[in-house]
Amino acid sequence: LAGAYTDDIEAAFDGTLFWLIGIGALVLAALLAATWVIGRDMTRSSQRLRGAMERLAAGDLTVAVPDTGRRDEFGFMARALGVFKDNAARMASMEVQQKDAAARAGEEKRTALMSLADRFDKQVGSVVEVVAGAGSEMGTAARKVASTTEAATGQAGSALDEAEQATQNVQSVAAAVEEMTATGSEISRQVGRAA
Repeated sequence: LAGAYTDDIEAAFDGTLFWLIGIGALVLAALLAATWVIGRDMTRSSQRLRGAMERLAAGDLTVAVPDTGRRDEFGFMARALGVFKDNAARMASMEVQQKDAAARAGEEKRTALMSLADRFDKQVGSVVEVVAGAGSEMGTAARKVASTTEAATGQAGSALDEAEQATQNVQSVAAAVEEMTATGSEISRQVGRAA
């Protein structure tokens, strides 16, 4: 009887051992499958995230940040990368606005300087024209005075010295006016070249 009881215990033990080995193999297979699935998911997620980081580092602000909806570490890193992307986009936008503002300011300054140069040229030109006209009139008047002086010199011998002095004075004034006219023309030419 003891031998039959021992055989029954051994058979039960062998059956239980068989079931335990089978269940252990199934659990091991399930763990290996779960490990493989989780590892593959982690590898793919890290590759997607790394690709987005590389594109963002290269200056591509149009890259879509993957896995932002995940509730694990990859989701946290993806959301942080999204913040970096948004900040980089804002910085790029601010740089463009600053460049546009600087370009507009430069254009406005150039326009103001050109307008100032044009007004200055017109004002100097009108002054030069007035001075040239006055100089021409004074030259004509000086020539008339000179001819009158010469006629008076021929008629009045006693006033010869005074007439010669007046002629020299008038000629000095005429020369000064002509020199002033030439100076005005030179100023106008230099203003035109500067503008």
